[in-house]
Amino acid sequence: MACTEPVDPETANEIIAFSVDKQVGNTVIDTEKATVYAEVDTVADLTRLIPQIEVSKNATIDPPSDVIRDFSKGAVNYIVSSESGDEKSWKVL
Repeated sequence: MACTEPVDPETANEIIAFSVDKQVGNTVIDTEKATVYAEVDTVADLTRLIPQIEVSKNATIDPPSDVIRDFSKGAVNYIVSSESGDEKSWKVL
């Protein structure tokens, strides 16, 4: 009978990639300040952006990726939860 060590849950709760339609330039992700900055073309409808967000292994994000969000009033807050339950609040600008 094989004996296996228990596997600790992942503790990372980072946004590791972010993109959105009509984005111009590269995304800037600051893990220390927990901010994401992505610039979009002036013709983009900020009330109906659909971001694609990748998070740390086994982490979840709320609100979820690939869902219409309104960025017209400024930053949108996201919560990334690690597999171990640690939460980190992110601002996406």
